[in-house]
Amino acid sequence: MNTLNLFSKVIFHDNLKLSEKDKQKLKQVVKKEKYNQVEDKNSSCISESLHLLDDNKLNKIKQTIVDAFMKFNKETLKYNNEFEMTTCWSTKSSKNNYSNFHNHTNNFYSGVYYIDVDENTGEIEFCDFSNNTFELSPTEYNIYNSKSWKLKPNNDMIIFFPSDLHHMIHLNKSNKDRYSLAFNFFPTGKIGIGDSTLEVNSIN
Repeated sequence: MNTLNLFSKVIFHDNLKLSEKDKQKLKQVVKKEKYNQVEDKNSSCISESLHLLDDNKLNKIKQTIVDAFMKFNKETLKYNNEFEMTTCWSTKSSKNNYSNFHNHTNNFYSGVYYIDVDENTGEIEFCDFSNNTFELSPTEYNIYNSKSWKLKPNNDMIIFFPSDLHHMIHLNKSNKDRYSLAFNFFPTGKIGIGDSTLEVNSIN
């Protein structure tokens, strides 16, 4: 039997394999950041800085993440473009914090890197909100019949996903604060075909 997973939302996840020195450096930076709540008193907080990795002492970490995304593009997406990181911020979820479903507009791919998490600090869930013609109950859930999918984070895990894909952070049931790094990518170079062509030289 042959199946084609056509028109899918391609999500990549793996360990980034940052050095222990870089992990500790990043952890120190995000724990010193000032944070603002996004929605209500129980929502996860995001750093005031939206360009966290532009700090010179974090250049190596930023380049490692960019290189990982470019490798994913070269081996899987196969787009003939370079990509630049547009924004980057840290997220903090304390006990009983969560985030509602949201996506990241004005970007192509987004990502998250887990800095300090444990078993109970909250999964990330992706959801397809497009309309269904039928609502059926499968014998088991898999990537072919599911409208949502969860991933359990671990330290040093990195995920890339389409920016228009809705996602949320589940409730942090741990006494430990959950820290992660989030970022967006935008393509540069030639975009589009014919009268819809656009040339993007740099993202500022």
